[in-house]
Amino acid sequence: MNSERLEDLLEDGVSRKFASYYLDLAMREYDNPAYDQTYVMWAHNHGFLADSAYAYGLDEGNVSRYLSDYDYYKVWPVNNWTRMWINDKLTLKYMLANTEFSSFMPQYYFYTAPEGLRRLIDSPQSVSLTSAREFRHVLESVGEFACKPCNGTTSLGFIHIACRDGQYLVNGREIDPGDFDGFLAQHPNYIFTEYLRPSRQFAPYSSHIHTLRIVTVNEDGVSPRIVGGYLRIPNKFSGEANYVVIDKDNMEKYNVFLGFDGETGAFGPGKLTCVDKALPASEHPDNGLPLLGTIGRYDELRQTVLGVAQRFCTVEYMGFDIGITEAGFKCMEINSHPGIKYLQIFKPIYDDGYLGDYFSRKIQVIDALSQEAKRARNGILR
Repeated sequence: MNSERLEDLLEDGVSRKFASYYLDLAMREYDNPAYDQTYVMWAHNHGFLADSAYAYGLDEGNVSRYLSDYDYYKVWPVNNWTRMWINDKLTLKYMLANTEFSSFMPQYYFYTAPEGLRRLIDSPQSVSLTSAREFRHVLESVGEFACKPCNGTTSLGFIHIACRDGQYLVNGREIDPGDFDGFLAQHPNYIFTEYLRPSRQFAPYSSHIHTLRIVTVNEDGVSPRIVGGYLRIPNKFSGEANYVVIDKDNMEKYNVFLGFDGETGAFGPGKLTCVDKALPASEHPDNGLPLLGTIGRYDELRQTVLGVAQRFCTVEYMGFDIGITEAGFKCMEINSHPGIKYLQIFKPIYDDGYLGDYFSRKIQVIDALSQEAKRARNGILR
């Protein structure tokens, strides 16, 4: 049956990549004990994953206000091939190096290439093949690294490495210095970057960095605009990775998301996104701090985001992930197809005149393609 459904999606012009991903997520929901299976079937019949439907509180009366998961995966890729400039964290770093936006990126120290460990642009020495010993030397001087897959998604694969009082720690667990050779070999295509700490404005919420997502659209290549966003604040469940996957294995956990105004920088109130609901939250559940405020120096950040969107003028649709530190605003990554679930828990896509029209047009273009052109979309890989 799943192969038949896959074939239906492919005939509709969905890429095999996202058709398979969508069906895999849908099939997992049949096994989730937190979900009412009648509701799961209803959501799937309307093109939504139950995960999204529960978060939105979907029913027959409001379902038309929301962009479905099916349609959102269907329109990928919104951007042309230049999306590769931002999808890969290492490419993004070097695309912005030695420009007016170079300080917008964290420091990049090392990369585990197939040929071995390589120093990157912010390493104390010139770029070359290097050794685990030199890796440890830089770690000792810097204190800690954020380690993540060069082109990964969500928080999968995130690792924190630190050197404190002569001890080397990987996710808080001590590691022998001699084990770094093996560790690096086991993590190919990883980047080792500056570990971001939150600014004084956000440190009271958590010592771990938050994530400010800002979404931009630049249809004509010359007039980018901020079209949405949200703020994710760490909690006791999400920890250093700042995000926990909410599924049947994490039913008691949640993430903390806040609404965000892209014009003013105001944020809040919040929502706790659980496996089967999104609960209103005016205070952080860990410390009782109000989930309400305005980002300091936001106009500076807004101009930077729009400036980068203008520089990447051929990349039409982008989702910036930003951390706010005492050293300034730091872009952790840019996504070329950022998730919409956490945008829509605050404002449905079709309640927004611009975004509703934008995605409607994207869907209509695909629907109007010939069967041959739809089949050609199936093979798009990245």
